[in-house]
Amino acid sequence: MNNFSRSLLVTVCGLAVALPLQNARNADAQIVAPRHPIPMPPRPPFFPPPQPTTDELRLQSQKANVEIGGGSARVALKQTFLNPQNRQIEGTFLWSVPPGAAISDLAVTLGGKKIAAAILPADKAREIYTGIVRQMRDPAILEFVGRDLVRAKIFPIPANAKVEVELAYSQPLQGNRFNLPLRVPGAQDNVAATVDLTFKNDDVRAVFSPSHPVEVVRSGEQTRVTGEFSATDRDFSLLWTRGDKAVDLELLTYQSPTEKDGFFLLMAAPDARTNQAPIEAKDVTFVFDTSGSMNDANKIEQARRALQTLLSNLGAQDRFNIVTFASDVKPFRDALTPATPENIAAARAFIGDIKAVGGTNIEAALAKALDGADGKSTRPQQVVFLTDGLPTVGETSVEVLLNDAKKANKGARMWTFGVGFDVNTRLLDGLASENGGDADYVLPKEDIETKVGALYEKIAYPVLTDTKLDFGGMEVYDVYPRQLPDLFRGGQMTVMGRFKGSPKTAELSGQIGGKNRSFAGETDKGGDELPRLWATRKVGFLIEDARRAGRPIAGEVRDEIIGISTKYGVVTPLTAALITEDQSPRVTSIAGNVAGSVRNGSVFPGGGFGGGMAGPMGPQGGRVNALGNRVGVAPALAKTSGATAVAASQAQRQLQDGYAAPASREGTKVLGGKTFVLRDGVWTDTAFDAAKFKTPKIIKFGSDAYFDLLGDKQVAQWLSAGEQVVWVQDGVAVRVEK
Repeated sequence: MNNFSRSLLVTVCGLAVALPLQNARNADAQIVAPRHPIPMPPRPPFFPPPQPTTDELRLQSQKANVEIGGGSARVALKQTFLNPQNRQIEGTFLWSVPPGAAISDLAVTLGGKKIAAAILPADKAREIYTGIVRQMRDPAILEFVGRDLVRAKIFPIPANAKVEVELAYSQPLQGNRFNLPLRVPGAQDNVAATVDLTFKNDDVRAVFSPSHPVEVVRSGEQTRVTGEFSATDRDFSLLWTRGDKAVDLELLTYQSPTEKDGFFLLMAAPDARTNQAPIEAKDVTFVFDTSGSMNDANKIEQARRALQTLLSNLGAQDRFNIVTFASDVKPFRDALTPATPENIAAARAFIGDIKAVGGTNIEAALAKALDGADGKSTRPQQVVFLTDGLPTVGETSVEVLLNDAKKANKGARMWTFGVGFDVNTRLLDGLASENGGDADYVLPKEDIETKVGALYEKIAYPVLTDTKLDFGGMEVYDVYPRQLPDLFRGGQMTVMGRFKGSPKTAELSGQIGGKNRSFAGETDKGGDELPRLWATRKVGFLIEDARRAGRPIAGEVRDEIIGISTKYGVVTPLTAALITEDQSPRVTSIAGNVAGSVRNGSVFPGGGFGGGMAGPMGPQGGRVNALGNRVGVAPALAKTSGATAVAASQAQRQLQDGYAAPASREGTKVLGGKTFVLRDGVWTDTAFDAAKFKTPKIIKFGSDAYFDLLGDKQVAQWLSAGEQVVWVQDGVAVRVEK
C-alpha cells in the first residue's frame, strides 16, 4: 500500500545521463553541475562523479488528474520545476515506479512535446540508486530500491525559467485502493499539490483517504474526490468500498510482523442514491442562542438565515421545534410539531421576530430541548445546539450541566456549535460526545448560515440508526469511536481497532424505518498504514478524555500517550509537546502560539464534523497546522474558552477522527514499518534498547557490507533514514556508522 516514488532531475554538462544528487532529502529535483571538465569514461555506463554545486532545480508544484474505472487507474501527473540558475541546462528525469505497479501507455512530455522515455527494471534502477549514494553520500534515495525506474533526457531547461514535465500512464488496481506518488525524500513539506480523482463506476460507497483531507462529491453515476495540499510530506492514498445493497461495509485487517495482535479498519456507507421512501422520519429541535452578544458582527442575522435553511431540510413526515434562549427560554411550540406547510410558515414568522438581548441561560435551554424528546418514539431524535457565549444565567457549572443533560436525554443525538472564541469548549465538546453527536466551531469571519447549513444538509436524512457491530466472534479491543454513529444518506462510518486471533467477517445492524436490519461485510487485507491510523485515533481519545475532564495528563495516561506516539510515529504538535517535556525540563507554553495562529486566520482549514461521525462524506477536515512544533501541552488543554481552547478542541477532533495520520515531525521518521527518532546524531529504531542490545553489529557507511544490505528492500528503507542509523531485526541490533 505504501507505493512511494518520486522524480529527480539532475544535470551534468555534456552528458545525457547524470545521476548523482546533492542532499536529496531537501528537494525533489536538483542540479548537479561540474566545476571542472569531466574526462570521458573508458567505457559506458561508468562515469566519474561530477563536482556538485549547491544550485538546485526545485520542484514547485504537482497536479494529478486520475480516472478510475474498469479495474485500472489512468493517471496524468504534471510536475513544475524552476531552474534558478542564469544559464540553460540539461538533465535526466528519473521517476521511481510504485512497487507492484504495472505501468503501461507511458508518455512523458516537456513543454507539450513528447520526449523519449524508458522504463528500467529494478536491477538496473538499483545500480543508479546505489551510484547516487556512493558519489553523494546521501542515502535518502535508498528508500526506492527494488522498484522500476522511468528515465528521460530533459533539454533544454531555460535559465531562470519554469519547466513542466508530464507523465501519463495506466496502472491496474489491486483491490479497492490507489496510491499516487507525491512525497519528497526527507518529508519536505513545502511543495503544493492538487489531486482530482474521478470514479466512473456508480457502485462506489465509502471513500477514505488515510493520508490526506479530501472532499467527496457525487453527481449522477460519478464520484469525484478532490484535495488541495500545501504539503507533500507523504504519498496520496485512497481506499473505497463498492456494493449494491442498502448499506455496504468492508473490514480491512493488518497483521504487523512485530506484534501479536492485529489492526482493523471498518468502512460502511449507505447507497447515496437512496430515495426519500426508506429514509426515516425524524424529530429535531433547533436550539439557538439569542443573548445580547449575538448582536455583535451581525451574528443574529446569520442565525436567522441558518434557521430558515434548516427548516428547508425538514421532510414532510418530520417533527420539529425551535427553542431560543437568552436570560429566559422562548420555544416556538411547547412540544414537537409536524413539519406541515402551515407550521413551517409559522416557524419562519417566529424566526423573523427573534431579537438578541439578555444573558445566556444554557441550563434552561438544554432542559427544554431534551424535555421535548420522545423517549418512546422509534424516530431518530436530533438536537442542534448553537451558542456564542459562556453560561451566565442559572447553572454555570460545566460538570452539573453535562450530568443534567445526560440524565434528561431520552435518546437524542446532539450536535453543538460554538460561535466565536467566547465559548466553553469543554461544555460543548462534552454535550456532543456524551450524547452521540459532534461539536464544531464557527470562527470569526466564518458564516453561521453556511457552516450550520452545510452540516445539517448531511445529517438531515438518516438511513440506519441505533447501529451495532458484530465481529463474528473475533475478539476486538481499543475500538474507536467508542459510540457508533448513525448512518446518513451520502455519509459513511469508519471504525478502527485491534483484534486477537484470525480475522473474521463483520456485520452491521440497526434500524431502517423502524425495522431491524443487518448487513454482512467483506473482509480484505489492509496496508501497513493501519497501525498508525489506529494509534492516531487512540491518542486523540486519551488526550481528549483528560481535557474534557479537566485532568492533567500525568502518570499512566501520560506514559501511555508517549509510548504510543513514539512507537507508531504519531508525533503531532500536542504529542510532541509531551515527548519533549518527557525528555527535557525546559518547556514553554503553547497557549500564546495557538492564539496567535487563530488570530492570523490559519486555524484548521477544512474543519467540520469529520472522522467517526457518519454524516459528512467530506471534507474530512484540514490538517492541524495552527499549533506548529511547540512544547508545553498542559496550558492549552487546561483552557476551556478563548482562541487557544477552540484551537485545542479542533486539534483533538482531528486526532480522534484519525483520517490523516500526522506527518513525522523534524527528528522523527516512519520507514518500512518502523519509527526512527534522531538521538545524538543517530536515527534510532524505537524498538532499540541500549541496555538490552549492548553490542550491536557495526557496519561502516558506504562499505561493501553496507551495500550488501540493499538486497533486502525493507532494510534499504531503514538505511534511507541517514548516514548513521540503528535498528532491530529478528532480535539482532545493527548499527551503521560513518
